[in-house]
Amino acid sequence: DPSVSAAFKESQDRIQTMAFIHENLYIKKSMSEINIKEYLESLLKDRIIADSTDNRKIDLKTNFPDINFKIDTILPLGLLLNEMVTNSLKHAFPHRRKGSINVSITKKGKEYLFDYRDNGIGFSEINSNKESRNTAHSVSTLGILLIETFALQLDGIIKKTSNFKGTHYRVKFKT
Repeated sequence: DPSVSAAFKESQDRIQTMAFIHENLYIKKSMSEINIKEYLESLLKDRIIADSTDNRKIDLKTNFPDINFKIDTILPLGLLLNEMVTNSLKHAFPHRRKGSINVSITKKGKEYLFDYRDNGIGFSEINSNKESRNTAHSVSTLGILLIETFALQLDGIIKKTSNFKGTHYRVKFKT
């Protein structure tokens, strides 16, 4: 069943994200911190490459500071990013459409601003249950729930906007 296979693939991607974090911890000298620039860029490139079987071109732009985060920050941040990328790759660029994904983290005082955007077809909500219209991509309820959960694990405040120009997430958090 294709839908069951897809669910297993998404679960496998989430597990792989967590394994990648732990692998980084064991390879590096520090067992408690990971460089976010190295980790997040590698995670994104691996996700894009893993999805490139349909010859789709996704332009990836990143801007991450060269700093370390503790495991209790990097784990939900990596899973948050993985979920957003998965949603973009799965829904935002139908019919092998080319697209772009831009991700950055900037420091503003004592807070960090995580900014994610794609230029896909966007999605719109009919009601508070997050059902989607047929004219826009349908992001799974589980995907939205996971994104919100990972933002909460960061003690972050998340803002989401989406329209025909793409989807944009902004998460403010402290480490």
